[in-house]
This record gives sequence, structure tokens and C-alpha cells, in this order.
Amino acid sequence: MDPEFKYDVFLSYSSHDKTVVVALAERLRDAGLRVWLDDWIIQPGDSIPVEIEKGLRCSKRILFFISQRAVDSDWVRLEIESARFDDPLNRSRRVIPVRLDDADIQKTLSHLKFVDWRTHSDAQYEGLLAALRSDFSPNPQDAAGVPSPILPVNQRISVFLGVCVVIATLTVAAAIAGGPVAAVLAPAPVLAVVAAYRRRVFAR
Repeated sequence: MDPEFKYDVFLSYSSHDKTVVVALAERLRDAGLRVWLDDWIIQPGDSIPVEIEKGLRCSKRILFFISQRAVDSDWVRLEIESARFDDPLNRSRRVIPVRLDDADIQKTLSHLKFVDWRTHSDAQYEGLLAALRSDFSPNPQDAAGVPSPILPVNQRISVFLGVCVVIATLTVAAAIAGGPVAAVLAPAPVLAVVAAYRRRVFAR
């Protein structure tokens, strides 16, 4: 376990895939990994966007469970944009896609080798476990000594605006579902997350 991170792995998934994701999460936890799973970490009264942002920052690896439902999920899109922001080529091997069905893999993840969890094979599980236990960690240079690319300012701004759009969509949905009170309260945690992304966009 890497003491630099509070969690060994963050699980990003659609709630429609919860059964299969929780089953794998339990296997990983039983194997000794510190797993960030929303149902295990987020408590009643917590701000969901803020807790997700904290979980992403504090996790060494991120599993994105790819399915048709996940492709359509705003939450999963937000988590993918956040994870790829600092390392667009994934040279740290921090992001690991896990395929649950035959849905097309998002363009931002399509260049990465995925774990095929459509058959739940032991070989795929052992490969995933080895990757999660690997000591390979974020490094500003790859094996050839080439610095990891930093997105140009216009691309960083584009990613930032994309995150804002996703968060705004989630906020409007919460306001519609919850009525006037939600419309007043929902922006508070969202603004905190947007401010965090703004600092990351213009810090370089």
C-alpha cells in the first residue's frame, strides 16, 4: 500500500452496474486493497460532488467500469474528465478501464488497454490485482526520460469548461428533483468543485 494515497483504488461506475461492481469491490477489499466505493465512503449529509473529488485525489488507481449505462452517465463523464486532466496519456497508469459489456469505449479511454470483465475470468482478475498492487506510480517522466505532456492552455480551458457543463447539468437535475430548497443549496458544493478545477487549470 502506498502511504501517499488514502485509497489504493477508486471505483467509477453507473449505478445500474452496481451488483457486479460491488462484487468485484469486495474481492479487492478481501485481497487487502483500500477501496473507494461510493456506498462505503459517502455518508448521509455529505456533498456527493465534493466527496467524489476528494476520492479521486486520494486514490492511487482509478477503475472506470465501461458499459452502455456508464457511457450515458454524467457522473462517470465527470470522473473521467477529472482523472485525465493531469495525465492525458495515462503515463502513470493511474486509469484502468474495465469493460462490462460490448458498449463502445469512450474516446478518452480507447487508447488504454482494458480489463475484460465480461466473463469474470480468474486470469483477468489476477491481471487487474497485479496492476493495482504495482509500485508503478505517477512520475513526471516516462521510462525514456520524456516529460509527461502538459495540455496547452486552450485545451485545459476546454476540459475545465466541459467539467463545468457536466456539473451544471447535475445541479439543474438536482434542483428540478428537489424543488426550491435544492435549487438554493445545490450550487454550494458544486462551486467548491469548480473552484478546485479552476485552480488546477491555471496553476501551470
